[in-house]
Amino acid sequence: MNILRFILNLQFLVLTSVTCFCFVSVARADNLPFVICYENIENIPYYYGEGNDVPKTKPGLYVDILDLVSQRLKLNIVFHRAPWARCLKQLELNRVDGVLAASFKSERAKYSHYPMNHGKLDAERRIVNKSYYIFRRKGAPISWDGKKFNGTYKVGVQIGYAIIDFLKKHNLTVTETPSVQRGFQQVQNNRLEAFATLEEIGNTLLMRYPNRYSNVEKVTVPLTTKPYYLIIGKKFYQEHQNLSESIWNELAKIREREMPNLLINYSVTTQ
Repeated sequence: MNILRFILNLQFLVLTSVTCFCFVSVARADNLPFVICYENIENIPYYYGEGNDVPKTKPGLYVDILDLVSQRLKLNIVFHRAPWARCLKQLELNRVDGVLAASFKSERAKYSHYPMNHGKLDAERRIVNKSYYIFRRKGAPISWDGKKFNGTYKVGVQIGYAIIDFLKKHNLTVTETPSVQRGFQQVQNNRLEAFATLEEIGNTLLMRYPNRYSNVEKVTVPLTTKPYYLIIGKKFYQEHQNLSESIWNELAKIREREMPNLLINYSVTTQ
């Protein structure tokens, strides 16, 4: 990743040396590199495909939105895929400039910036709202009524996901797994009562692999619904504060005005 950043920055320096000037305003970046990390597992409709590659066709809503930001702000966005916890760690170490897409956690705010308005989190500049759900073993007694669970249970969650704190506050025992697929397999094999994950990820697994996860079902009431953001690293924000604010502003405009048309490509709706 450091080699990639070096090459991109070198290209940028060569360009500015040839033209003899570099102008970056609130709304223009003059092809400045901006490296974004997002998860390497599928989360329909937000991103498609497994592994490190970004699909060339229909990569997902997030990539489509950021491509528009890139065009309008003349920002050279480079996408990098990795496991979720690694994306966050790379942001903390300033090896990437941004991460898609994160809910608010005070721990993350120590090494990244969220869009703010007069000192408060600005949900109007989110990318999207997302909901967490419980996916339980068929016949398992665990249930959620929107306020409380009907008992204490052992529930799986992918490493680094924000819902962990929520579950612990409700007196559940949390087991962290390296992937949602691994967690669903443990539910399928009666090693876990249930697994908590984002609705789109869970739904996709049940749709794609009905036989593999034939013993898994979704509890119909969401655990929580939150806004999710592009978070920007401390270093990039400090060096390009006006540009960072412009990125969030443009994301908000695209979400409000153009997301419905973008979603037609994926035949889904979202918030």
